[in-house]
Amino acid sequence: MVGALGDIPSLRNLPQIKFLGTATTLVNTRTMENDAIDDDLDEACQEMHGTPGAQSVRAATVSEILERSVSGMPQQNVADRPVIGRCPSCTGASSEKDGVGRVCWKTGKTMGHDTMSSCHAGYVAAACVQSSSFISRS
Repeated sequence: MVGALGDIPSLRNLPQIKFLGTATTLVNTRTMENDAIDDDLDEACQEMHGTPGAQSVRAATVSEILERSVSGMPQQNVADRPVIGRCPSCTGASSEKDGVGRVCWKTGKTMGHDTMSSCHAGYVAAACVQSSSFISRS
């Protein structure tokens, strides 16, 4: 069957996204831009789970977490810190005191729409993933 799927041009290069584990980093939404936070999440994943020649080790996006499009990712946050994902769709709640937060899921919570929280500063966990080609053509 995989051979037949490989004959469909639009399916030849679909990414397969695999959960590798988590990595911890320090963020502060009051002083850091979203791009800088995303870079720190990616860097933490690459330091914790990268290997020479690894393809696309990075932090999962909020959408990938919510859509459960990551193979092997637990449904609940099993990290000892809140999990945050890369943008887009990363903007959390804002408050006068803390400013705009990032979408996060607290430890032990199911990572879904109805369990999202907002995180502003402190140590967080990134859900680290590796992207690779879904179907390889020999």
